[in-house]
Amino acid sequence: MKRFSIVMLSFVLASGSLFAQDTSVEQMHLSLLKLSFPSSLESNEPNLREMDGKTFSILHQEREASVYVASQTSHYLLYSDRTETRGGFVLNSKIYIFSQETLESQAVISATIEKSPTGFHFSIDPSALEQGYTSGCFAAVASAYMEDALVEGLWWEGMLAFDPAYVESRAYYKTKEQAIANVPHHVQPKSCFIWRDGKSSTPWRPIPGTGCAHWIAHQKGIYSSPGCFNRCAIRVSQVVSGKSRHSINNARVGDIWTNTSLSHCGIVIGVGSGTVRVRHCSSGSGGVVVGNFRSGYSYR
Repeated sequence: MKRFSIVMLSFVLASGSLFAQDTSVEQMHLSLLKLSFPSSLESNEPNLREMDGKTFSILHQEREASVYVASQTSHYLLYSDRTETRGGFVLNSKIYIFSQETLESQAVISATIEKSPTGFHFSIDPSALEQGYTSGCFAAVASAYMEDALVEGLWWEGMLAFDPAYVESRAYYKTKEQAIANVPHHVQPKSCFIWRDGKSSTPWRPIPGTGCAHWIAHQKGIYSSPGCFNRCAIRVSQVVSGKSRHSINNARVGDIWTNTSLSHCGIVIGVGSGTVRVRHCSSGSGGVVVGNFRSGYSYR
């Protein structure tokens, strides 16, 4: 079993326009891949890869690599270089974060992973905590990074564990307005999909999760705990609690529909033969949309 030691963190914060700064790191990863892959640079497809529902663009050489991925609120560019040392190696890494709408640089997060004969050391500067980024924001990618770093030819693969949604849901903000601005684009309503559970300097954050149940709770007046800032339910299990479950064939207009794994839900607005028409808040579609489903359950 590997022992990971988090010894110190180093975050550097910057501001200004992407194109006003030094645009190396392969020209800021080909100008953020012409803003989220239009024709993937005229169909040359610079190493696009689908993984866990996310699309990454990857540029790598023997000792340097950068990975680009976008969320609905931000662009992320991860960069690392590897230096061999006696008994191990050092990975110097940066995460560049840019606003999706304005392309202003929000932060440049610097970190170091060192492999020595005594184990791994992951470092990051505590000043980042004042900006709302906690060490937990990067725990998943740091762990994967350390694991893959041992395979020399694929040492950069751990960067593909980076998940913008995971980072954004765990970042804290100074003001309520900043937290609301970082609620995922598809979530409706946004103004209450926040919690005030952080420390006094950065108390606000978006609620972790997709928000499908939250939309239903507002439509049907379902309250629960934990809930949104207005106390409406935020989990699928909450909006179906106490209701009877029925098959798709017995669904009625107004029922709450869920998929079979109870990970997504919506409101039935039409029924057919073995199918239901559902209005639902979808992260994949970017908002409240209507779709037809042939599986799942209905609750009333």
